Amino acid sequence: MTSIAPRPPEPARTPASGTRCANCDAVLDGAWCSRCGQKRSSLDPTWYDLLHDGTHEFLHLDGKIFRTARKLFFEPGELTAEFLRGRRARYIGALRLYLTFSVIFFLLTGIVPNPNPDREVGSGAPAAARELAPDRYVAETLASVLPKLVFILVPMFALLLKLAYRRQRRHYPQFLYFALHFHAAVFGFLALTVPLQALPSEVWLKAAQACVLAGAFAYLVVALKRVFGGSAQQTLLRALAVSVSYLAVLITATACLILVLLQRASDH
Repeated sequence: MTSIAPRPPEPARTPASGTRCANCDAVLDGAWCSRCGQKRSSLDPTWYDLLHDGTHEFLHLDGKIFRTARKLFFEPGELTAEFLRGRRARYIGALRLYLTFSVIFFLLTGIVPNPNPDREVGSGAPAAARELAPDRYVAETLASVLPKLVFILVPMFALLLKLAYRRQRRHYPQFLYFALHFHAAVFGFLALTVPLQALPSEVWLKAAQACVLAGAFAYLVVALKRVFGGSAQQTLLRALAVSVSYLAVLITATACLILVLLQRASDH
């Protein structure tokens, strides 16, 4: 009986030019690098490459924006639930989403015309004007500091949520995701009321803002029920406790800030 000689091992293949990632030098297997995720592209792009990549990136981002906004505004809590399920690549990140809508709100507040002169004291107003009207100076400074104050208090809102749901033994970041999404939604809804600032009377603006804040509580109840479960009664009580506690923290922090600004105004 004749034996079959074993086949000699094949020599190692050397990757051909263009089969390595230009970013990390890993061997490419397809159009995308499995190590760093960069797509294979020409080192000497043509106009077609430029237009193709630009169009793809814009449409991809545009799709994420609409998909994220739809979940955020029309399905309370679902965006957080998707994040906790691990489905994150299809949506905009929670922190970026919060910063986007908060900046939009405060930016619109600053650029929409305001016919009420009592609220128009710019940061560049002369010192004498601020001395004659320290309340205006405090209001103007408070308006510029308020976005930072709310941003700092978002983790406090998440902490209050964790305390309300402490029996579920969830990790704190889950509540922080929820807090960022909730605040992003509130700022987004408040941004819709800013054009009313241009009206001579503040009545419509105040009424619209009150409706948004009342709706925010209903949004909170629905979102909490969807993300963390529990009965409707338990969710309502937890939402009420968190809202009252958070409002107390916000009022206290704002009052302390006003006292500091009044002291500074009197010193000058």
